[in-house]
Amino acid sequence: MSYLPSPFTGYFSRVDNTVISGNQLLSYLSGADIRQLEFDANVHSPPALVASATPGTAPTIQQWMWSTISSLSVQCSTGSGIISLGTDSQSQAEAWVAFFNLQSTNDVRVIRMHVESEVAGSTTLATTGGTSDANIQVQLNGGGSSYTQNLFVTANGVGSAQSGVVGAERIILVSANDLNSGSVLVQFNILGNSM
Repeated sequence: MSYLPSPFTGYFSRVDNTVISGNQLLSYLSGADIRQLEFDANVHSPPALVASATPGTAPTIQQWMWSTISSLSVQCSTGSGIISLGTDSQSQAEAWVAFFNLQSTNDVRVIRMHVESEVAGSTTLATTGGTSDANIQVQLNGGGSSYTQNLFVTANGVGSAQSGVVGAERIILVSANDLNSGSVLVQFNILGNSM
């Protein structure tokens, strides 16, 4: 509800149920407004993920969401860091299915991560607490399956697989190989040559 001045009396009259479309609102924005919105989006991105050693750093929901919208910054403050996918369990696999809204085995979601500061060693994407890959698998370029794979390796320069130089970006494809209750299998496929 808002009040607008009347052009006839000078008094305010009440206006109810005013509806304006998103397109109409956008038409009133100037170039400066658009630049301000873009700046705000960059400034309000979540802080970089600082990958740590075992058991590994679990990104927040906001960071996972940002990795699907843009590209999540990654730092590794130790000799090696782990980005945790949680435990290799049926419940965790089901949580990933729900989070990424995987409704069929044909659905694929894309997440992106990039190096903000060079890692001192390697940063891996892995499940925590064991060596199993029964419910959550990590692949490299679609080959094989494991509970862990290198995401960034400092020794690998620009253009080489799993490069860990500043600005290097990895694309990770998330899909479900099995959605049957009790045997859910989620795969995180790291495209190792993605930049």
